[in-house]
Amino acid sequence: MATPVAHSLIGLAGAMVTGSRADLNIKAWYMFSMVAANAPDLDLLPGLLVGDINRFHQGVSHSLAAGLLFGIFTVFVVRVFRWKVNAYFVGIIGAVLYLSHLLVDLQVEDLRAPFGIPLLAPFSSEHFLVSWLPFQGVKDGVPGDSVVEFAMGLFSWNNLGVIGVELAITVPLLIIAWIISRPDNRLMRRNITKKN
Repeated sequence: MATPVAHSLIGLAGAMVTGSRADLNIKAWYMFSMVAANAPDLDLLPGLLVGDINRFHQGVSHSLAAGLLFGIFTVFVVRVFRWKVNAYFVGIIGAVLYLSHLLVDLQVEDLRAPFGIPLLAPFSSEHFLVSWLPFQGVKDGVPGDSVVEFAMGLFSWNNLGVIGVELAITVPLLIIAWIISRPDNRLMRRNITKKN
């Protein structure tokens, strides 16, 4: 499992690249993008309620079907609240950012069985993990650990190192997204000049 740091920075990069097309308040768009990129890990909340925070983690919420449902749910929410935005655009970006979480988790050293994530759940119980693992795994305990044990493992020196590696990988992506999204980007000006 990667930390919320990696997922949030990838969500932020997605928000920067798509923000000008979102027709939303930019702060709301950034917040939505970071929530969407972290949404699969909301499966920790039911475990928290039953006193076993890891019980449901990396289950069906870490599947392609869940990403699709998140996109559909986003469209539904936007339409119900009648926000003046393109609901389908927000839903598609929400689903893509949700799936970015799965892409990162496929590349994380998994420290407990079953190794990987159930991409095809609920249709298959097979777990997937790629062979090249640039991200280190977070020590967050195992199912059966109490909330206190989970917190003790989470706030460890190992996990501080994990965050350092995540920053080394994701900050360059964030910088690239910022460069691409700038309206005074030379590349953008060149394309506009050629059209005129």
